[in-house]
Amino acid sequence: MPTTPYPGQNLGLPQEGPTSVATYGRRVGAFVIDAVIAGAITWIFTVPDLPQNWSLLTFFVIYTLSSAFLGRTPGMMATRIRLATDREGKQLGLWRAAVRTVLTMIVVPAVISDGDRRGLHDKAVGTTVVND
Repeated sequence: MPTTPYPGQNLGLPQEGPTSVATYGRRVGAFVIDAVIAGAITWIFTVPDLPQNWSLLTFFVIYTLSSAFLGRTPGMMATRIRLATDREGKQLGLWRAAVRTVLTMIVVPAVISDGDRRGLHDKAVGTTVVND
């Protein structure tokens, strides 16, 4: 299998700058920020107990709604990345955002990626995480 000179070339994306494929570091940073936000919001409702698994529900809601309607999560906003869809000019939509969120929460599909840094969760719904 031939390799490409840079991630995103097969997708017609630039090598650097806006709309270039986001680095793994920014993506992981965005995920961690989203997880902390979800835990903090859930903690407000579960005090004095810890959020436990309720934070997964909060994460799902935040991640799905913001991906579907804003094209980015709060963590993605903080790390200046966003979702680009293969349907040019169209939003991700609620159904595809929910599928992507579930696959992200499973973690393994998000970790397995191709030369364009597209995880299985991105390929399943036709997205690419790009720099803003």
